[in-house]
Amino acid sequence: MVNQTPLPNNQEMACFVRRLGERHQSGKFSAVTPLRNMSSSSVKCRAAAFTLSVLILILLAWGRERAAAAMEETYPLLQIGTITYTNVTVTTKAKKYIFILHSTGMANIRVADLPPDISKAMGYVELEKKDQAKVAAATAWARQTLARFETPAVMAMEQKVQQGWQSRSAEQLKQALPANQTTVLAALGCLLALFLFFCYCCMLICKKTGHEPGVLIWLPLLQIFPLLRAAGMSPLWFLAYLIPGLNVLAQIVLSFKLAKARGKSAWVGFFLLVPVISLFAFLYLAFSSGPPAERGPTGPTRRPTRLMTFKAA
Repeated sequence: MVNQTPLPNNQEMACFVRRLGERHQSGKFSAVTPLRNMSSSSVKCRAAAFTLSVLILILLAWGRERAAAAMEETYPLLQIGTITYTNVTVTTKAKKYIFILHSTGMANIRVADLPPDISKAMGYVELEKKDQAKVAAATAWARQTLARFETPAVMAMEQKVQQGWQSRSAEQLKQALPANQTTVLAALGCLLALFLFFCYCCMLICKKTGHEPGVLIWLPLLQIFPLLRAAGMSPLWFLAYLIPGLNVLAQIVLSFKLAKARGKSAWVGFFLLVPVISLFAFLYLAFSSGPPAERGPTGPTRRPTRLMTFKAA
């Protein structure tokens, strides 16, 4: 709580004004310079200062009374819901709540819980009307701003578009519909062809590693199981593809394992992870020649290369 210096009461101010009057009559405004030894201009200045001081004290007294009346409102009885407060003094009025002192202590009360007559007496109804007026003004401004965009040029363009659609006959619309259907069917056919080509490449990779892919290679999502088997990985790696973060790790491991199972260098596995280049690396694994890596006890191993010697020749 902020400490405030109390203003003088009416008796103290009356005493102070009386003393100033006595000093004015005796000419002793200053202990050093008497009034009779001062010039006429100095006397006028001192008289004006005296009058100004009296006016300031009167304004301070009036403001103190008004502030006290505004800050503290008293009610003998205040009913809030099922709770009754007696000897209520309102000390703080905020936008959403009021703080009161009552006979048994103090409390915070929401403005929304106040009775209508008390809320109106405290001036909250006026505040609500001001808020509604602000909202109405903002809404009116928004409507005016949007109305500016409805220029004659924009309205003429809208009418032109509407007239263009209305001028088309039913036969023209029917002729345009089959063309759109043909475009959609052609796009779906291209997507199906690309998917089948991808499945065929996966089948070649599996076969060249010594594993038959089966029917799963032609089914979406399930084709990952033949590829995991071709790379010598457990089918449980499929669960890693369902977890964000681990799916990236699973794809990295699968790329290097497939390259190793096909008897290719690790660079091919790296290129499988690079955008755009991965397409060519994938086609290289599918269509390149070369014997598959042999299966060892710990996974695929590269078949040793036999060198021709003069003795063998």
